[in-house]
Amino acid sequence: MLKVTHDAAVALNSARAAAGAPDEFGARFSIANVPEQGGARLAITFVDGPAAGDDITEQEGLNVYVAPELARAIPEATIDAKPVDGETQLVLERA
Repeated sequence: MLKVTHDAAVALNSARAAAGAPDEFGARFSIANVPEQGGARLAITFVDGPAAGDDITEQEGLNVYVAPELARAIPEATIDAKPVDGETQLVLERA
Protein backbone atom coordinates (compact mmCIF):
# COMPACT_ATOMS: atom_id res chain seq x y z
CA MET A 1 0.00 0.00 0.00
CA LEU A 2 1.22 3.48 -0.84
CA LYS A 3 2.33 5.33 2.28
CA VAL A 4 2.19 9.09 2.78
CA THR A 5 4.67 10.69 5.20
CA HIS A 6 3.72 13.46 7.60
CA ASP A 7 5.61 16.04 5.49
CA ALA A 8 3.86 14.86 2.32
CA ALA A 9 0.45 15.05 4.03
CA VAL A 10 1.20 18.63 5.10
CA ALA A 11 2.20 19.51 1.51
CA LEU A 12 -0.87 17.78 0.08
CA ASN A 13 -3.19 19.54 2.52
CA SER A 14 -1.64 22.87 1.50
CA ALA A 15 -2.03 22.03 -2.19
CA ARG A 16 -5.66 21.00 -1.63
CA ALA A 17 -6.38 24.32 0.09
CA ALA A 18 -4.60 26.26 -2.67
CA ALA A 19 -6.72 24.42 -5.26
CA GLY A 20 -9.87 25.48 -3.40
CA ALA A 21 -10.92 21.89 -2.65
CA PRO A 22 -12.88 21.33 0.58
CA ASP A 23 -11.02 19.99 3.63
CA GLU A 24 -12.96 16.71 3.49
CA PHE A 25 -11.63 15.90 0.01
CA GLY A 26 -8.95 13.23 -0.16
CA ALA A 27 -5.91 12.78 -2.39
CA ARG A 28 -6.32 10.25 -5.20
CA PHE A 29 -3.14 8.80 -6.68
CA SER A 30 -3.27 7.29 -10.16
CA ILE A 31 -1.21 6.86 -13.32
CA ALA A 32 -1.55 9.47 -16.05
CA ASN A 33 -0.33 8.84 -19.59
CA VAL A 34 1.57 11.95 -20.69
CA PRO A 35 3.21 11.13 -24.06
CA GLU A 36 4.75 14.59 -24.47
CA GLN A 37 6.59 14.09 -21.16
CA GLY A 38 7.84 10.60 -21.91
CA GLY A 39 4.95 8.38 -20.86
CA ALA A 40 3.37 7.50 -17.54
CA ARG A 41 3.44 9.90 -14.61
CA LEU A 42 2.03 9.87 -11.11
CA ALA A 43 -1.19 11.90 -11.00
CA ILE A 44 -2.65 13.39 -7.84
CA THR A 45 -6.16 14.79 -7.75
CA PHE A 46 -8.31 16.00 -4.88
CA VAL A 47 -11.66 14.22 -4.88
CA ASP A 48 -14.70 13.84 -2.64
CA GLY A 49 -14.37 10.05 -2.53
CA PRO A 50 -12.66 7.02 -4.01
CA ALA A 51 -13.27 5.60 -7.47
CA ALA A 52 -14.41 2.00 -7.86
CA GLY A 53 -11.61 -0.39 -6.95
CA ASP A 54 -9.39 2.17 -5.19
CA ASP A 55 -7.37 1.19 -2.13
CA ILE A 56 -8.61 3.43 0.70
CA THR A 57 -6.74 4.55 3.81
CA GLU A 58 -6.46 7.51 6.11
CA GLN A 59 -2.89 8.62 6.74
CA GLU A 60 -1.70 11.60 8.74
CA GLY A 61 -5.24 13.02 8.76
CA LEU A 62 -5.56 12.76 4.96
CA ASN A 63 -7.92 10.44 3.10
CA VAL A 64 -5.79 8.57 0.56
CA TYR A 65 -7.20 6.77 -2.48
CA VAL A 66 -4.90 4.70 -4.70
CA ALA A 67 -6.06 3.60 -8.15
CA PRO A 68 -5.84 -0.16 -8.70
CA GLU A 69 -3.33 0.10 -11.58
CA LEU A 70 -0.99 2.18 -9.41
CA ALA A 71 -1.40 -0.14 -6.42
CA ARG A 72 -0.36 -3.06 -8.65
CA ALA A 73 2.57 -1.17 -10.21
CA ILE A 74 4.08 0.02 -6.92
CA PRO A 75 2.64 -2.03 -4.07
CA GLU A 76 5.20 -0.76 -1.55
CA ALA A 77 6.13 2.87 -2.06
CA THR A 78 6.15 6.08 -0.05
CA ILE A 79 5.24 9.64 -1.00
CA ASP A 80 7.43 12.12 0.86
CA ALA A 81 8.00 15.86 0.62
CA LYS A 82 11.50 17.25 0.17
CA PRO A 83 12.81 20.79 -0.19
CA VAL A 84 14.15 21.37 -3.70
CA ASP A 85 15.48 24.78 -4.71
CA GLY A 86 13.48 26.49 -1.97
CA GLU A 87 10.21 24.74 -2.81
CA THR A 88 8.57 21.62 -1.44
CA GLN A 89 8.27 18.82 -3.95
CA LEU A 90 6.60 15.46 -3.56
CA VAL A 91 8.91 12.50 -4.14
CA LEU A 92 7.97 8.90 -4.80
CA GLU A 93 10.29 6.49 -3.03
CA ARG A 94 10.05 2.82 -3.97
CA ALA A 95 10.77 0.14 -1.40
